[in-house]
Amino acid sequence: MGRKQARKRERRAVQRTSHGRWNGTQGAGEPNLDLFDDDELLAMLPMFARDEPLAVGRACGGCREFLEDREGGRGTCMHPASGVLSPWTDTEACAYWARR
Repeated sequence: MGRKQARKRERRAVQRTSHGRWNGTQGAGEPNLDLFDDDELLAMLPMFARDEPLAVGRACGGCREFLEDREGGRGTCMHPASGVLSPWTDTEACAYWARR
């Protein structure tokens, strides 16, 4: 057995309890909130609150009819009367713009 496999077995043996279960204190998807106490968490809540909704920028990159070309950086506008053939993703939207 190589040294790599031996170290792997040693690490796994340390992680297991006497009953053969893994010694995990928290699940993989659970956040660790032990870093902050309750007062600090309550102080951070206003940072995440929004009083007004975000304005949606009308650009060609957010349009339903915009097909992005991965290689050239530009895209194709599928609106027949927009007058724009190859817009960038941040080009100002035409009158036919529809949100994705």
